[in-house]
Amino acid sequence: MISVIIDGINICEKYKVTLESFEIGMPEPKLVKVQIPGRDGELDMSEALSGYINYGNREITIQLGITGDDKVSEKKKQQVLVLTAGKKVKLSFTHLDGYFLGRCTPVSITREFAHHTLTLSFSCDPYRYQNTETVETRNLTETPINLICVNTIMPVSPTIETSANAKVRFKDKTFDLQEGVHRLGIVFSEGRNTLNVSGSGTIKVKYRRGEM
Repeated sequence: MISVIIDGINICEKYKVTLESFEIGMPEPKLVKVQIPGRDGELDMSEALSGYINYGNREITIQLGITGDDKVSEKKKQQVLVLTAGKKVKLSFTHLDGYFLGRCTPVSITREFAHHTLTLSFSCDPYRYQNTETVETRNLTETPINLICVNTIMPVSPTIETSANAKVRFKDKTFDLQEGVHRLGIVFSEGRNTLNVSGSGTIKVKYRRGEM
């Protein structure tokens, strides 16, 4: 049986409610099309600014079944609402790896005899994030080496941590780094992303992958 986990809490197990149904919507691509006089069709500018497609939010709806006498049912409802209502939460399902990140809005509470149904809606980021960051660590020398970072569909800007002076080249940009944690504004796309690195000490590249 599939359960729902919110901010690390399996609410089906902890509060004794049942996940009766759920719907995980797909995010819509943000398409930018321009009509140009004297030209057939439209000019698609969707990737012009960032180099990749951006997406709108993903809508997720869950229905929780609650049973018991009125006092018990009310307690269960309040426990779930305190955890979720109006809050930005990590939402995951036991049959899926990773988590969604979004804000919860209670939709409705219905009752049929001793059975209550609590419907919650979540407006989430378009991607399903992996639970753990991907970390690539290398020892550096003055001889440049290629550090390959494999990414999934979500574009991501990595964090680069250096223990000493280092030089990092990505595509046509070169960065001279001192010891510390750096956000260089580079973006990893889907597939293999190559950093050419040299220097001394160690370099650590961290990024979190996301699935559609």
